[in-house]
Amino acid sequence: MVSPLVSFHPDVFKVFLNHLHDTYGSAGDSILFQMSKDFSKQGMALIAQQMHVEEENNTERVIDAFKDRMRLNGWGEFKVTHADYNELEFEITLTDCPFKEIYLKDDSCMHYFYRGALAGFFEYLLETPMMIKKHKNVKGKTIVFYLSKQY
Repeated sequence: MVSPLVSFHPDVFKVFLNHLHDTYGSAGDSILFQMSKDFSKQGMALIAQQMHVEEENNTERVIDAFKDRMRLNGWGEFKVTHADYNELEFEITLTDCPFKEIYLKDDSCMHYFYRGALAGFFEYLLETPMMIKKHKNVKGKTIVFYLSKQY
């Protein structure tokens, strides 16, 4: 059985997230972070199941599926630009981000949404708690995220 996919135009999605942020403040931010983290983990589990991904050696297929899902949702192009699986440290480059100007405000709705989505995806992939250590603003519509294991 294929589950229906609910999709928002990026502008409508931005309004929805801004409403949570503006109406509920820090509680709304926590909801955004946790919602996107859970969505990411559950969504990737569903995708892996539909792809019939076996446990061993399919990391690249799962990463590609995540990147495709994010791109199709209109959230930008993600690329893993550095991966250290021993230390569990990753650098992710997001290009063509339609929400960059909102994300760069530290208390913005998109700040919490993207951080939750990336943390959730890597938690699903690595089966360990992950966090965004920092981000770097790059010229144009590009953001670089640095993730590591959460201690």
